[in-house]
Amino acid sequence: DVIVNAGDFADMESLSSYDKGKKSAEGKRVTKDIEAAIEGMKALLSPIKREQKKDPSWKPRLVMLIGNHEERIMRHVNANAELAGFLSYDNLRYKDFGWEVYDFLEPVVIGGVTFIHYWPNPFTGKPLGGSAANILQKVGVSVVQGHKQTLDVATRTLHNGAQQWSIVAGSSYDF
Repeated sequence: DVIVNAGDFADMESLSSYDKGKKSAEGKRVTKDIEAAIEGMKALLSPIKREQKKDPSWKPRLVMLIGNHEERIMRHVNANAELAGFLSYDNLRYKDFGWEVYDFLEPVVIGGVTFIHYWPNPFTGKPLGGSAANILQKVGVSVVQGHKQTLDVATRTLHNGAQQWSIVAGSSYDF
């Protein structure tokens, strides 16, 4: 019923601050990053479109969480104000593809579970470190996040018998 993309779908490596001014940044272009994201989105959605041809009534809710890699776009615009209105998340066409788009670190609650790109440390804003169990202990609600290149799952049962889950699912590769 719901498909959630946890973010970092568009790498936007041309806007990486780590490579700025270095030889490794040579030849990287924003337009190529955007084109790659659009082509990747077409590939991601093609099996869904195929299934919808068989069953037109199947219309899953598509939820896109902006990750820190897509957020590079807005960091770049904020540092280069002349690009405001020209360069934005809209260039990635997520909404055109049917996604509800949530800003970087904006949580969305679906079915009692909080989805977020990563859970920020309240003191630093950086990702809470450690395992899914650590995140669950610190956050105290069921949460699914991306960001970390791993799959890690933790659960705990409360005194009333209810369960809380923490799932870190930050990678999805064809291979």
